[in-house]
Amino acid sequence: MTTVGNLNENEVDYNTITSTRPTDATFYRRVQIDIKPTATPNQYSVTVRWKKTPTGNFIDLMTFNTDPASPPPAQMKVGFAASTGNARNNHEIRNVLVTTPGNIRISSRANVDVLRTVAGSNTISYTLDVVNDNPVPLTNVLFRDSLTDANGNMVPLSAFTITNVTTNGFNAGTTAGSSSTENKITGSLNIAANTTAKITITGTLNSVPDGNQLNNNASITPTDISDPDLDNNVTTASTPVLAEDIDVTLTKTVTDPCLNTSGNTFEIIVQNVGTLPTVTTNNNRILLRDTFPSTYNIAFAANAGWNSPNLTNLPNGTRAFAVTYTQPLNSSASTPPFRYTLTAPAGTPSYTDRAWVFYVNVSDQNIELTANRNNNSDADFIQVRSAAPTAVTSRAYCLGEAATALTATPSAGNTLLWYSTPTSVSSVNAPTPATSVAGTINYYVSQTNGSCESPLTTIAVTTQSAVSPGTIGTAQTICRAGTPAALTSITAGAGGSGTASYSRQSSTDGSNWTNISGATAVTYSPPALTQSTYFRRVYTSTLSGKACSANTPPYSLPFRVIPRRV
Repeated sequence: MTTVGNLNENEVDYNTITSTRPTDATFYRRVQIDIKPTATPNQYSVTVRWKKTPTGNFIDLMTFNTDPASPPPAQMKVGFAASTGNARNNHEIRNVLVTTPGNIRISSRANVDVLRTVAGSNTISYTLDVVNDNPVPLTNVLFRDSLTDANGNMVPLSAFTITNVTTNGFNAGTTAGSSSTENKITGSLNIAANTTAKITITGTLNSVPDGNQLNNNASITPTDISDPDLDNNVTTASTPVLAEDIDVTLTKTVTDPCLNTSGNTFEIIVQNVGTLPTVTTNNNRILLRDTFPSTYNIAFAANAGWNSPNLTNLPNGTRAFAVTYTQPLNSSASTPPFRYTLTAPAGTPSYTDRAWVFYVNVSDQNIELTANRNNNSDADFIQVRSAAPTAVTSRAYCLGEAATALTATPSAGNTLLWYSTPTSVSSVNAPTPATSVAGTINYYVSQTNGSCESPLTTIAVTTQSAVSPGTIGTAQTICRAGTPAALTSITAGAGGSGTASYSRQSSTDGSNWTNISGATAVTYSPPALTQSTYFRRVYTSTLSGKACSANTPPYSLPFRVIPRRV
């Protein structure tokens, strides 16, 4: 792609000086890079395309083929780099999706970055792109969509109203409609081959959801293909919600969600997600509290910006700390982090540490609006780390054999997480090994109890190389009840990745074969025969209990023994 003219024109990038991101209507660029194998071994075709409007079509910019002499690695990472030159630019890459071709996928985005509950700022539209990468049309793709809060709970109809659901670019027969009893949308989608179609959902926010966050969760399930990549069949668009007046909330994290004998370190950040700033007049302040068993030890970090914490022994065998932040906190602003370490006694199986935040006056009265108090606490559940899940750690296939998804057994209450490398992103969907290339690939699986992940179990999957039965001697003619000469080996069997073995089979008609007991050598000496008999040798490579054999024509040669009447 080339351009002619002013280097500062808004073509590849937006060169007009601005302090805010341009709207999609002003400047929009969406890029696709398509990498597919060609008929030439170790060669790939790379196509780069883009579109310049949200509803426009993709335009191919360039296509080239890679050099077969320099094949790409078996596993590839994608990275981005940018340079600003003499100017100071913001380089933003959003909504990155990496997927395999030949499947169906969905992605979503919202038209606003922040929501409020007041008229004019409480309308949101979600655009869902459904992409059929297959060369054939798909029918009855099941579509599910829901609106949830930060905790994953369904937002009630009183808090959010779906006002419109539209579809564009689908084939006839497509349906998508909202429920009258809850904030859910269901439908059945028909989509043409190699097509991107859209679903647009519009609604209004009437009250602040728990956690000050509105999530749109969508999923698709094809019914007439086997989708090789299920991870991109779900998508979530999250939008923060600002409450009116002052609304303090806290985010609480822990460096290690698993019980640590040297202690677990927690970090709390308080944010004002309301539209008004907190004030310090009349000794108004932000108050942070936490309660924990008195048998636990606590240590505080040097928390800049926070006052010194006060520790109090409570009558029920617990202790509490209270700490205040006395600086103004503007709308959408956050406090410096507050950190502390709890060390539980030896033998503690698990525990929950919860903290609360309040906006109080000089009398310690909570002066935050009642409607804004549903997000004033957060907790971390600390558990003992589970052992690695059990699994058959080696699996073998014959070259080109249809594989099945890997399996492992989690402990009760745990969920399996699958990895292609120890440092890759996990998936709850078990991978299905590819068997088109001989070699060994390691897969990894762990289990999580929701907060604590176990060590990895490695599963080695080996695809054996192609096996060849070799060749054996020529046919013989003997008299009835005569004994044939030994059936010799001209070429030994070969291939496979496991333990090699031989067996022999016989047949009187050349179609129905019977195993010969004990005939496991490279050569074989038949007994005396009273009728014409065919023989063939079977070469087998066995690895991890998987036997790959070359035992059927045209890969084996029969010996026909014809008796002669005396």
